[in-house]
Amino acid sequence: QSTWGSNSSLQRCLSLFEAPMTSINASPRYVPYGALDGEPEPAAAAAGVSPSRRLAGRAWSAPDHGYARVDVTHVSPSSPAVEEAVREVETAVSVGIMPTRVSQGSSGSYFVRDRHNRILGIFKPKDEEPYGDRNPKWVKYLHKTLFPCCFGRACLVANQGYISEAAAYVVDQHCRLNIVPPTNLVEIAAPTFNYPPEFATAIRIPPKLGSLQLFVSGYVDALTFLRAHEVALADPASPLRVAFQAQFERLVVLDYIIRNTDRGTDNWLVRVDPETGAVSIAAIDNGLAFPFKHPDGCRAYPFAWAKLPFAAVPFSSALREQIVPVLTREASWDMLVLALREVFEIDSGFDAESFDDTAAVLRGQMANVIVALEGGLTPLELLGMPPLTVTNDPTRGWLDPLPTTSRACFATW
Repeated sequence: QSTWGSNSSLQRCLSLFEAPMTSINASPRYVPYGALDGEPEPAAAAAGVSPSRRLAGRAWSAPDHGYARVDVTHVSPSSPAVEEAVREVETAVSVGIMPTRVSQGSSGSYFVRDRHNRILGIFKPKDEEPYGDRNPKWVKYLHKTLFPCCFGRACLVANQGYISEAAAYVVDQHCRLNIVPPTNLVEIAAPTFNYPPEFATAIRIPPKLGSLQLFVSGYVDALTFLRAHEVALADPASPLRVAFQAQFERLVVLDYIIRNTDRGTDNWLVRVDPETGAVSIAAIDNGLAFPFKHPDGCRAYPFAWAKLPFAAVPFSSALREQIVPVLTREASWDMLVLALREVFEIDSGFDAESFDDTAAVLRGQMANVIVALEGGLTPLELLGMPPLTVTNDPTRGWLDPLPTTSRACFATW
């Protein structure tokens, strides 16, 4: 889901349902850490988890097939749907239905399935991210090795895409946008993941920490939807256009607040209910968001949706009435930042100062959204507003917004 990469992404994804199940008959006998009498649990850092935020959960062994340790983090909000999904993953792994790697994308991402071999979601391990040590895709390895000057995005902390995925769901739920599929941080161990060579014949494998985003069905990528409904969407009064516009502006608010640096037309999906005509948008692939500073290098990372005609339509009063009360209460800001901090602290490389900078950018984006919604502006006018940061002073609270003077060299790239 999160790594679909072209206009035919849905078809490629559906074709994976017919792919042969991963053979594990020749796999060694995998046992979880701690399953042997007297064996201690490995250090938290081995799984990339901050010792202060070790995930709480359960562990069990499926010695004939593999091992899944699935722990849903106790952060706000947690998703009962994800908790149910990970129980299904446990059952599937116990009968030999392993996660399968997604061929598209620049990182190691995996479809996880239930015992009926149906896709439940996308699991993205931390150590298999584009610049992670265990990324199985060679393109990013060459990028990192041969072109270190172009390494990653200068405004983002490297290898925290899985944190960004879960944090986007926190913001989505806090603002009641309801367009990000349920996403939590979990730990899973399976022999189909990319482990170091020493685990090739090992009898026990450690769990991997990563994000799990639930799979959504009945959706197509945005470009396919826009082409299929071009005529109806061109009519501002058509029911489809009205329903789509209401969802589109939610995507704008989400992307702007989290400052998504990678929103194309292939990583947001659209579904039309065949009976009611209701339109739903699923904002997937949110792993390159939450910068600790506004982009100020060569690239500005613009939003692809800014080129669509819907971005020239003013925000609706319905969205204003829903979102502004949430964004204008300082207690609400504090609750959101606290919930996000709990997510970010899961990572072993958590840095409090960097997180405070991220929160300052986030709050600055929120301040601009408030002005745009209250003023009846359009998404394009929102994008034209100066970037802001809002710092939280320990004694004085949230300070007045400060404009950012530095800008990226190429605003359209």
